[in-house]
Amino acid sequence: MDLFKKLLDHLPVATIVLSNDDYCFYANSKATHLLQHQIIDTHLKSLFSDQDRSYLKNFLIDETSQEIEFYCSKRDKWFLFKKSILTDQNHYIILSITDINEKKQRELYEKPLLRISELSTIATLLIDQELKITYANQFFYKLYQYNQPIVGTHFQTLSGEENPKEFVYNVIEIASKKGIWQGDDIRKKGNGTLFHTSSTITRITDQEGSFLCYADISRDNLIRTQKEASLKELLTKDSLINSA
Repeated sequence: MDLFKKLLDHLPVATIVLSNDDYCFYANSKATHLLQHQIIDTHLKSLFSDQDRSYLKNFLIDETSQEIEFYCSKRDKWFLFKKSILTDQNHYIILSITDINEKKQRELYEKPLLRISELSTIATLLIDQELKITYANQFFYKLYQYNQPIVGTHFQTLSGEENPKEFVYNVIEIASKKGIWQGDDIRKKGNGTLFHTSSTITRITDQEGSFLCYADISRDNLIRTQKEASLKELLTKDSLINSA
C-alpha cells in the first residue's frame, strides 16, 4: 500500500481513495490543494454539503457511470469526477478530481453565441488563447469550402496574407489590447483559393474580465471589390475623356 500511495503522489491529477463507507483513506497533495481541506482520515460529509454528498454518493454506487461533471455548492465550483475501483483485501474507490470551473464559465457565455451563429449567414469562429479554432458555424464551411472539420486547426491556416504568422499575431494583439480588431484581409479557402474578406475579431471575456475566447466573423468582399474596381475603371475613363 505504501508503494500505491507513492504512485498516487506522482499522479498529475488530484486523487482521493475512498472506502465503502465514504471514508477518505488517502489523498495526494493535489487533492488537498484543490479542495483546500484536509482530506486524509475524514469522511465525505466534511468535504461536501448534504445535497452535494447525496448526489456524489449516487455516482459512486452507480456501476454504469464512470465520470460526472459536478457543481460543488460548498466551494461554488465545477469539478470533473472520474472513478475507478481497486479491489485488494478491501474494496476501494479511486476518485480523480479536475477543476473545470473555467470550462463551465466559458460554456455559459459561448452557448448563446453558438445558437445565434448557427442561424447566421456570416462565417463565425471561436478561437482559444493558443489561437486554435474551437468552433466554426455551418456558414463558415460553406464560405471557406472546407469538407473536413476545422476545429483544432491553428487560426493562421486561414490567412492568405503574404506573411500569415506576422499578420495574425498583429491583429490578435490589437484585439487583445483594444478588445476588437476590424479590417479587410485575405483569407484562404479549403482548396487553397485566396479571397478578400471584411473581418472582425473580438476578445470575449467573462464578468470579471477574464479571457474566454476570440470570436472571428468574416464576410466575402467579392461583390464590394468588384463594385470598387468598376467605379475605379469608370473614373479612369472619365479622367481620360476630360483630359483629351
